[in-house]
Amino acid sequence: MKTDCCCPAPMTPAACGCCEGVKALTPLPTANRAGLPALSYRIGTHATFLETMKARLSNLSLDSKDD
Repeated sequence: MKTDCCCPAPMTPAACGCCEGVKALTPLPTANRAGLPALSYRIGTHATFLETMKARLSNLSLDSKDD
């Protein structure tokens, strides 16, 4: 477990990122190029959905994809 935090100096290469907050990570793009050995069909994982939900809870204006 990391005990020292580098938040006062976030621009250093060793910055841990603990003060960045959460951001919307889903949905991931699912476009597949021709010739790929496997198809991408998942738009996210449990962790990315959870982080997206937390980010949207803290934001008062929600994005509408239907517009």
